[in-house]
Amino acid sequence: MGKFFLVILIVLLSATILCFAFNIQPAGYVVGFFFISIAMGVSRVYSASDERQRPSNL
Repeated sequence: MGKFFLVILIVLLSATILCFAFNIQPAGYVVGFFFISIAMGVSRVYSASDERQRPSNL
């Protein structure tokens, strides 16, 4: 599942860069918004699963 999300994030980042390179700002902002939203969601999911697997050292 992690590789799937990595591929999605790389595709969205590439699309964002290409949109701004070809001077299509509105599309770049939309694709960039989706990139940031998915990246934040994935990081939250994986950080929560890390906390469940490793107990704290308290």
